[in-house]
Amino acid sequence: MKPREKILLTVFLLTLLLLGGGIGFDLFKKSRTALIEEKWALELKLVEYETLLEEEPLWKSRNNWLEANQPAYTTRDAVDNHIFSTIKNPPQNVTVSEIKLIEGRQNDSLVEAGAQVVAEGTLPDVFGWLYQLQTPENFFVIENLKVIPDKKTLDVIRCEFELLRWYAPAS
Repeated sequence: MKPREKILLTVFLLTLLLLGGGIGFDLFKKSRTALIEEKWALELKLVEYETLLEEEPLWKSRNNWLEANQPAYTTRDAVDNHIFSTIKNPPQNVTVSEIKLIEGRQNDSLVEAGAQVVAEGTLPDVFGWLYQLQTPENFFVIENLKVIPDKKTLDVIRCEFELLRWYAPAS
């Protein structure tokens, strides 16, 4: 082999080595990035699991409280009457103008019943009433809350919402 051919072969082999090294480094970098992301995801899951284990006694006590205190579903009429009587007795400065009972949902662990309600009054009075309705002992929740200011009286609001109550399934 002539010296020029040896130099050309050496340059060719070095070029191949550099290209191979570059491609190998790129593959290494991508694999390393993927492994680092997977490591972070696993560490995050570990923190979540540790947190869940730390909170287990709290959630068990909450579950025991629910089992002891959640009202049982009896009949549709009794449930509707309770919801209706709760809504019909608002505080003094709140007026309930519409009540429409809605069809509830049911799954293995809960029965939901409720009503669509329209109430009017001052903002502190209406929201104070809504706050009182949602105490944990009542098992009420308010969904689809819509607050509309009264055009005639600026202090008065019209509040449309769904008042839902959860019951334990009948045993």
